[in-house]
This record gives sequence, structure tokens and C-alpha cells, in this order.
Amino acid sequence: MTNPDLLRTDKGAGSKVTVGSPRTPPAASAPMLLAGCYRLEAPLGHGTASVFRARDLKTNLRYAIKRLPRDTALAAGEHDRFVSEVTLLSQLCHPHIVTMVALQRDEAERSCLVMELLEGEDMLTHLAGGQRLALPRVLAVTRQVTSALHAAHLRGIAHREFQLSSIFLAMQRGLCGTLVEVVKVVGFGGVQLRALPGPRCRPGSPGAVDYLPPEAVLGHGGELDERSDQWAVAVAVYRMLSGQLPFRAEDEAALRHQICTQPPAPLRALCPELPPHVLETLDRVLAKDKA
Repeated sequence: MTNPDLLRTDKGAGSKVTVGSPRTPPAASAPMLLAGCYRLEAPLGHGTASVFRARDLKTNLRYAIKRLPRDTALAAGEHDRFVSEVTLLSQLCHPHIVTMVALQRDEAERSCLVMELLEGEDMLTHLAGGQRLALPRVLAVTRQVTSALHAAHLRGIAHREFQLSSIFLAMQRGLCGTLVEVVKVVGFGGVQLRALPGPRCRPGSPGAVDYLPPEAVLGHGGELDERSDQWAVAVAVYRMLSGQLPFRAEDEAALRHQICTQPPAPLRALCPELPPHVLETLDRVLAKDKA
């Protein structure tokens, strides 16, 4: 399964989402009213599913709505599994996980997810051009990310497709009315639910190889668990601190070989100011043996 972010346009280098003026009108074939109360206002992105900004006519609140395409190849059993995954995710109710509001059907009987609408940008966009973050900011972001993933792991959910673009920097109103940054983990499209039977999703997509742990690179998909998410978070932290990824190669085959056999580029040489405990922690999480 690919990993289209729920609230952004996937353009390789990340993207920015705002709730300002609409970009372009929705396609003529798209219903302007969903479930009798959600009016589609503007497209936000396309991937495996289309995402629209929408307004609830009853409450006047805005949401993001993700809709499966008409020609979806999901078989009946796979569709039921998809609905079960979404249902479980909607129960997480974590402040750092994008909130699933409802699961609806349009007049063509396609599944539509109603989610909170985020304003801000993903971390991939934020760090475009090799930008770096100071250690205190990285720690603040990482605490929110790991809190969200830990909550998912406690319910038997492993993200399995976590990467830099899975970190969304949302601007929300604080208690005093001022805008504050709140980290949201998005892109749970490839989740693995241990409690559910049936075939598991293929972890990662071609653009996410940089974040795959050795067991995923080797094709041991059945062995992926919460520790695979920990590896991916460590790669993201390394990137935030240093401005580059721990494994770099000219082609994907060489990159996969590095991930499985080579140590990451020494972070101490790139960030000599980092305290030893940070370096030691990243070395441990990026160990080839997940045990």
C-alpha cells in the first residue's frame, strides 16, 4: 500500500497545507455535498485517494475528507479490513495523531474519511534544502512524535511507513488564543494491526526506502513491529539534527545494501556539539539487530 498523507499533496519534496482561500474548484465529477452535510470546497491532494477541504453545514466547522476512487482495486475483504483499521485508529484520540471524525459513504458507495483539517506544513517541507534544527527543537518534536506512536503501539498498531513527511507541524490556537505549534503524526495508511487477520500491507514505498529498517529491506515484512517505527524515527531525528540522512547512495540497490550492512555516517562528525547521550541513543536505535 502506498502512503499518501491524509492532509497534504504528495509532491516528493513535501508540501504545505493552509486553510486560506481555495486553490482550484473541485473536479466537476466530484459531488459538492457529501452525506447531506459536508460541502466540498477545494481539493487538497491526490494519491491512492482524493482529499478535499470541506465544511460541515450543520456546525460550520471545516474538515479534510479523504475519498477512495471509483476504480479502487480493493476486494470486499480488503475493504472491510480498511474500514476496521480506520475504526481502530479513530479510537486513539491522541493529541498528536490526526483525528478521524467519521467514516461516511458517498452516493457512489465509496468510503470517505472525515478528519480534522490541519494548517501548517510537514517536516520534509520545513527542512527543504538541507536545513537543520537545534537540539531543543528536535527533542520537543520527537517527544510529541514518540508519544503518538507509543499510544498506537499500546493498541497493537505499528505505523510501518513513518518518514519525515509523517511529521506535520500544525498551527493551532492555544488556551490564550495565540497560535502554537502542535506536532501531528499522519500517514497511517500502511498500518499493521496485529489483532486483524489476513495479508499485511507492504511496508514503505519507493520514496521511503531511506527510513526502512534492515528487516524491511530484506523483505521480512512479517517481522515488522513497533521497533521498525523506532528505527524510522531515529532516521528522522538524524536528519533533523544533521541536515542529511544516515544512509546515502547513488541508487536504491546500494542504499539497501548500506542499510543492511554498513553503520550510519558518524553523526559526531556532522554535529560535534551534540551531547554523548544523544549520539549513544541514536546508535542504539539504528542497530542492525532490532533486538
